[in-house]
Parts: sequence; C-alpha cells; structure tokens
Amino acid sequence: MNKKKLEAYFFSEMENIRHTVSMLENFLKTVSDSPQTTQLATISVFLHNIYSGFENFLKRLARFHGLPMDKTDRWHQNLLAVSQEQKWIDEELNKRLTAMLSFRHAFVHSYVFNIPWDQLRPLAYSAAETASLFGKQMFSLLPR
Repeated sequence: MNKKKLEAYFFSEMENIRHTVSMLENFLKTVSDSPQTTQLATISVFLHNIYSGFENFLKRLARFHGLPMDKTDRWHQNLLAVSQEQKWIDEELNKRLTAMLSFRHAFVHSYVFNIPWDQLRPLAYSAAETASLFGKQMFSLLPR
C-alpha cells in the first residue's frame, strides 16, 4: 500500500466511522434508562462497526509500516499493543480501544441480552469522543 492509498483509506474509513457514530447518537436519543434487548442489540451493532473501523485502519497502518500481524488468538490485543508501542495511539486512546475490544469480544462470543447496559452505556455515550481522538491521532500519522 502506498502513501496515497493509505490516506484515501483513512478518509474513507473515518467517514464511515463518523456516519455510524451519528446514527448511534440519533438512536441513543430514543433509548430509555432501561433499554430493551432489541435496543441493546442495535447499540451493540453500531459499536461493533465503529470498533471494526478503528481496527481496520490500524491493520492497514501496520501493513504500511511492514509490521507483521499474525492471525493468532490474540491478534486483536497484539494490534493495540503494537499501536501503542509504535506511539500511534496514546494511553487514553489505548484505554478506550481496549474497552471497546473487550465489548467486541463479548458481543461476538455471547448473546446480546447477556451484555449489561452499565458496560455498554459508557462506550455508546463516548463513541463520538473516541472517534474524534482516533481521527486526530491517525491523521497526524499520515505520511506527508
């Protein structure tokens, strides 16, 4: 992947993330303090999509820099560790992405009605801020 393609991919991915965050925020306006299971499922899908966008760009960034990302059982955690070691993400963003990864694992390997709202709520209501932090930090890494 060359610089131009990496940059184009970043802007495309960020547009998708922002659009998904916007849909999530609009949906959250309709959610009560005790969401129904179908509402939890909807919120979970939005969060999963947002996290996937973050992860997809980090994978491309690793590939761009020639860093191997072996498909082990821990590759998701390894990607975040490499991202922090490379100083692509700061401690705050790492903390947020780690929480989203933990949620993603529960979402993929569990039933949505087993995901507690008190775990989901902070991720949902901070998604816009997390996306903004991610966008700023990744933009600063784009090759000029």
